[in-house]
Amino acid sequence: MNTRFAFFFCSLFVLLASCSKSSNPVAPEQTVTVFDTTAFPANEYFQANGLPSLDGWTFHPSIPGDTITFDPFGPPTNSTAWSITLRKSDVPPVTNNVTKSFIHCTSGVYSFTVWLTMKKPLPDTTYNPVGSIAIIRQRNGMRDTASMTSSDSIIWHPVTLLDILTLLPTDTVTLMLASGACDSSCHGNPLWFDDITFKKLP
Repeated sequence: MNTRFAFFFCSLFVLLASCSKSSNPVAPEQTVTVFDTTAFPANEYFQANGLPSLDGWTFHPSIPGDTITFDPFGPPTNSTAWSITLRKSDVPPVTNNVTKSFIHCTSGVYSFTVWLTMKKPLPDTTYNPVGSIAIIRQRNGMRDTASMTSSDSIIWHPVTLLDILTLLPTDTVTLMLASGACDSSCHGNPLWFDDITFKKLP
């Protein structure tokens, strides 16, 4: 069994990281060769040359017909950026999500920060109303995941997941943004994601 650790880091934007298994697909064809994530840009937005773009991210629909869209607004860090819109899935626990993968990362403490918001708050009785972000390590066909649930907020806010990765050169590290899943009552309450930073801490 692969060994990984997730831990608490108390700050304004850092929440609890917890380990779980992922049932979401990983797209190896989108894997980027990068050493210690130095090729991964800080503050990555879903745009290229002023136009909306997944820019190497891969969309995984929960069921055929689910779609991803872009909106011309973003967090206060870049209000002119395009953001992606992921809608809730009606078939829990499967989610609408996007992933981006890397190889040749080395062991260490990694930080994954995403800005997000949702259209409207949901009552506490709603099943799994919020989305999540995750770091997935894949080795020899086996995966383990550090994931964190995003907060239920209609205001743009950052969430940060910290994870200690023990890696071999052949391991794949995948980032995932997911919209969450619930019954059809919250399908019309999408999440927006933007301004992504993934880095190895000193």
